[in-house]
Amino acid sequence: MLLARPAFAIKTGTEISTRPEIVRARAIIAHVWRSFGYTLTVTSGTDSTHSVRSLHYSGLAEDYRITGIPSAALSGMVAQVRAQLGTSYDVILEADHLHVEYDPT
Repeated sequence: MLLARPAFAIKTGTEISTRPEIVRARAIIAHVWRSFGYTLTVTSGTDSTHSVRSLHYSGLAEDYRITGIPSAALSGMVAQVRAQLGTSYDVILEADHLHVEYDPT
């Protein structure tokens, strides 16, 4: 019997968001990652320490691992995520992770 690969992984200790806006975003990002042959890993949700005004605390932002993804593939992945999420989301490629937040303003 062939077992399905999980849609995404969660870094130990990470508390993922249950807000529908981020659950939707996570599903889209996981789909894009899978289409490039990678498994998405959530590295920060409502946990950790962030800036005072961070949307992480309200469950409207998450961070995702990018380690080990070649820059050429990553740029294509991020472009697809931005296109599929639309303008209500900020998709920010940081030095060591992808930050995504729901911010329709």
